[in-house]
Amino acid sequence: MSDEPLVRLGSLFARDDRGALNGLSLALPAGAVGALLGTPADGSSALALTLCGARPPHSGELTIAGARPASSPAVRCRIGALVDEPLLPDVGRVRDLLVFARMLRGTEAPREEWYEPLHLAELDTTPLADLNRPQRRTVALALALAVSAPLLVVLHEPLCDLLHAQRDALRTVLHKRAAQGACVLILTASVRDASSLVDDVATLQRGRIGRAIGSPDVDELTPGSVVELQVWSDLPRVLASALVREPALRGVSWTSEEGAPVVVRSRDVDDAASAIARVASANRVSVQAIRPVVPSLGEINAASAGLALAARYEAAYRAATNTSGTGRAP
Repeated sequence: MSDEPLVRLGSLFARDDRGALNGLSLALPAGAVGALLGTPADGSSALALTLCGARPPHSGELTIAGARPASSPAVRCRIGALVDEPLLPDVGRVRDLLVFARMLRGTEAPREEWYEPLHLAELDTTPLADLNRPQRRTVALALALAVSAPLLVVLHEPLCDLLHAQRDALRTVLHKRAAQGACVLILTASVRDASSLVDDVATLQRGRIGRAIGSPDVDELTPGSVVELQVWSDLPRVLASALVREPALRGVSWTSEEGAPVVVRSRDVDDAASAIARVASANRVSVQAIRPVVPSLGEINAASAGLALAARYEAAYRAATNTSGTGRAP
């Protein structure tokens, strides 16, 4: 694998309606698999749109394999991208779009890597104009993973607002694409999503790279933290009343304010989601949406700074007790 950058950003300025990149510089080689931990306000969604060529940068340098994606169709067709709000061409049904994409690209990756894991057969005959947000994002993720020999795979929140999100399956495909020579970049505000999909994580703060975080650091950012899910349904009172009896959950809260979600807390997001689905089905409650409450970047940075401070205090304590002879470092 060559260390020559496949993706190069130099003093890049770009923005969308949620955030901006402020002089971002980054160089990624072929085969790199990493994540930038940040919110759309930090420029994550603007970066996804710029990298895939959907929007040219305001200024600065962006090249992929030596070409600018916004002005190179040959490069754009080799980028697998999932942006925050996918714009899918209305060519009829979902199956028509898949055929259209295969025709434009001339090939596609094996369907057991993207079509089957994302259960696209359920959407095959659905008109594209009728897709809701999770359905659009699911189709867009499938199209991104269907690129057979990508130069770049850039995915914005690939485990959020999708019909079917399988962490292990997605991680396997992403690392396979990297082994084939692609550069893989995940953009997410979720510590758990970042650490479960890739091994190298850095922060994106106010449009610039913040700090690199190793896997142990990521795992310890919120040690023993409780996962929160917000659940919107047609019968929130019924749902909340039934969920309080679920042993897998650490807590349930709901206010009678119109449109307020039921907030579910658990040690494991999969256990929480399973409990919600089971209780909703048993009580004939229609679940309209589920959204994880991820830690903010401020919380992440605070936790990281706290860990570093604790390590310094421990080192100082060890040095003091060893030097004074009055005690022994534990």
